[in-house]
Amino acid sequence: LADLNDVILDLKRSSMFITCAFLASQADDTLQFALAGHLPILHYRHGQAVIDELWLSHLPLGMFEQQRYRTATVHFQAGDLFALVTDGFTEVFDTRDTEFGLERLKDVIAANGEKPLRDVFAAVIARARQHGRQTDDQSLLLIRCL
Repeated sequence: LADLNDVILDLKRSSMFITCAFLASQADDTLQFALAGHLPILHYRHGQAVIDELWLSHLPLGMFEQQRYRTATVHFQAGDLFALVTDGFTEVFDTRDTEFGLERLKDVIAANGEKPLRDVFAAVIARARQHGRQTDDQSLLLIRCL
């Protein structure tokens, strides 16, 4: 991420920045992850219907020179699900100006976590659209551990 930060600094306008979340497979039952100004990675634990938030507090990419980013690891089991999601989902507002938010998103994923990925995706999209109008980009990456 530090190298990516340096590249982005040279390519962007002064008022721009980029948030980022990543997962990298390790040789065992762990994944390495990092965040740069991004929402937490959501970890659905198979068979438990519980969502853990994977957090690492770092500034977004492209804001300052010589930023350093650390990583952490998370253990997984077969059937676990990881969701990387942009704030275009959490920042959907209803007619009463109530934000969809991270907790509602986690509830949808927990209720659908055992289903095929396309069904989890469809449930998140449907629930966010039911809550309110989309006003920002909405990106969702779902990863099921085998």
